[in-house]
Amino acid sequence: PPMYSALKRDGVPLYRLARRGLSVERAARSIEIYRLDLLGFTTGRVKLQVECSRGTYVRTLVEQVGVGLGSCAHVISLRRDFVEPFRNEAMISLDTLLQTPAPALIPADRAVVQLPALRLTASQARSITCGQQALIEGAPSGRLRLYGEAGRFLGLGVSSEPGVVRALRLFAHSSAPAVTDCSA
Repeated sequence: PPMYSALKRDGVPLYRLARRGLSVERAARSIEIYRLDLLGFTTGRVKLQVECSRGTYVRTLVEQVGVGLGSCAHVISLRRDFVEPFRNEAMISLDTLLQTPAPALIPADRAVVQLPALRLTASQARSITCGQQALIEGAPSGRLRLYGEAGRFLGLGVSSEPGVVRALRLFAHSSAPAVTDCSA
């Protein structure tokens, strides 16, 4: 990984250390390059398309390709075409999104369909949204998609002990009451 990355060393992002002029050892990471296609070649410019695993630093990959060719290389522009599991979904820029009055957005839980779903009763959902654990018989262990009684996606939870579920990341829904009474 490059020094200008968000990876942390002792709780400090590497890019902050790099801005101070510091360089620290970074362990190599295993990545996969599924495809590396040459799309164009002109004097001094190469256009590549890469399909890779998460954790791949494309700028570092380009530098290594340059070294492999006995030269040097750097990235002029970088565009992400998709992120799994949204391979065939239409992508729009942030500016376009902000200018669209009522954009058709993909439901948030589509990003985590690989996780088991767990429907909560009203009292279980209340406990979870108030930061408490909920006892849920038969809850699978590991990370979970959490849904309220009406089927609305609440967020992510985790069960590390059999039947004990706690929140990891929850959504604040605009249709929900502004304040939940967690004192009862």
